[in-house]
Amino acid sequence: MHLAQVAEIERLSYADAWSEEDIAAFFDWGNCFGYVLTCREDQDSEVETVETVAAFLLFEVTQGRIHIADVAVHPRFRRMGLANRLIERLFVLAGRLGKKRVSLEVRMSNSAAIECYLRLGFRRQRIKKNYYPDGEDGVYMSRYLPERLETAETA
Repeated sequence: MHLAQVAEIERLSYADAWSEEDIAAFFDWGNCFGYVLTCREDQDSEVETVETVAAFLLFEVTQGRIHIADVAVHPRFRRMGLANRLIERLFVLAGRLGKKRVSLEVRMSNSAAIECYLRLGFRRQRIKKNYYPDGEDGVYMSRYLPERLETAETA
C-alpha cells in the first residue's frame, strides 16, 4: 500500500489524522485491509508518469460484518464519486465473503459524509457520545446487504 500518500490524504482530510505509523499498525491488528484508488499523472514536460493515490478506504473484516475504519479523498479529487466507488467495491467484497452488513462511525458534524452514506443505503443506528478524541459525538451507521448483491462487476 502507498502509506506515505495515504497518510498525506489523511492529514489533509482530518484534524485528528492518523499518522503514517498508525496506518501501518492498523494492518497488524489482523483482518484489516485497505483499498486505494490511483491515477496516473504526467510529470512536467517529461514523458514519465507517476501513480498518485486519489482516495483510500481502510476496513476490518469481523465475524458478521465489515467495518469501515477510515475513508478519505485527496482534495484535488473530491466531488468525483471516488469514495462512493470504494464503498460500492466494499459492498461487493462483503457479499463475496458472506457478510450481512457494513458499518462505520462518522463525526456528527460531518453532514456531507452522512448524506453520502445515506445515499449509499446506510442508516443511522445510534449516537456514540464523546466518540472522538476532541469529545465530539460519532454517528454509528450501518447498511444491511441483500443476500445477493448485483452489480455491474458481478452481473
